[in-house]
Amino acid sequence: MNLTPDALQLGTLVLAWERLAVLFAFGTWLGLSHFRHAGTAALVTRVTARLTAALPHWSELAPTIPERLLTVLDVRAGSWSWPVGVAAGLVYLLMRLRQWPPTLPRSLLLTVTAAAFP
Repeated sequence: MNLTPDALQLGTLVLAWERLAVLFAFGTWLGLSHFRHAGTAALVTRVTARLTAALPHWSELAPTIPERLLTVLDVRAGSWSWPVGVAAGLVYLLMRLRQWPPTLPRSLLLTVTAAAFP
């Protein structure tokens, strides 16, 4: 194991800090939020954050539409627009849940902390 300013290296596996933060934040969210629609809200957040970041470069991504979509949804591709993604996830939860679960504020706080930690 080797810690560098840019990444965590585990043998041949190299995880950039921002990608490790994404994995850590989603793991925290899914581990703490034990209420309906939490997994779907995480998916909405991830897809929206990636799509929002990739749309300005849509024509440069790949020659065909299916290849572009796969490139956009690839977690390894990099750039994310987290404020837009988190807002979309919260709007999704607002539409689906009749009342806020008591564990939601704690889950949100710890997820944001996990994402910002690295």
